[in-house]
Amino acid sequence: MAEEVTTGATLTFMNDGDGITIDPATGAVNILSGAERSSIGVKVSFQATEDAEAQEFMVAITDLTAAKSALTSFDDEASLATMNYLGYLAPEWTLVTEGEHTFGRLIPDSNSRAHGDWSRAMGDGLYRCLVRWAWDDLEYSLDRRFSFGARVAKVGADWFGIRVDAYENSIGERKLHLREYTGEKGKTVALATAEVGWEHGEWQWFEVEVLGDTVKARLYPETSSAPDWQVTATTSQGELSELESGAFGPGGFPALNESPVIDVREISYEPVIH
Repeated sequence: MAEEVTTGATLTFMNDGDGITIDPATGAVNILSGAERSSIGVKVSFQATEDAEAQEFMVAITDLTAAKSALTSFDDEASLATMNYLGYLAPEWTLVTEGEHTFGRLIPDSNSRAHGDWSRAMGDGLYRCLVRWAWDDLEYSLDRRFSFGARVAKVGADWFGIRVDAYENSIGERKLHLREYTGEKGKTVALATAEVGWEHGEWQWFEVEVLGDTVKARLYPETSSAPDWQVTATTSQGELSELESGAFGPGGFPALNESPVIDVREISYEPVIH
């Protein structure tokens, strides 16, 4: 139901929907959380003096968070095209249907890393990737078989940016590891590590939040609630420029001429709002 609120002698506000209130003292518009509105029109009337002609205009209020969010479900060939890969050699990136799920399957070339470059990424923010992998039947290597990259760039033979890796050590400890490239070929430095009980062959949420010089990550089963951030660190790898923020997305690393199989059902982005 429309509501008209007068503030003082000069401003009149009229909104056009339930779940919205306007403070008559300040003109502040308050929208109740959960209101099912993608946009809200607010009519503003202004009359400087009693003798002046009234002026009216409309203000559209939109959900800025929703407007900046993005989601790709890898369920058809068109969706596959939203993901490109940085590397020396192109990986296999194909569509697979298995039971009730259709998803993208990434198999890095046996001689080249692959860093995902999701075309809908918007720089800093929260990235959620629903993934699974299996390399428990491959010969053991400490090399990180799965990686989620942020602000990744390849300039000649040199790499820049941030990596969050899932790996398993020689005694079976499964970890989440945050590293950053140094701009010296493929050299990286470690930032943070945590032991996380992930499983081969199970769908898991891999979440990475990047905001300024702070990077956070966590990994947990698809059907579980999100835990606290498992690794947090300060990075020196900032955005490349205002026009180019680097690549964001899932990737993989071969080791001993063997490549992991990495399945990706979806990836999403949301801005970080504090």
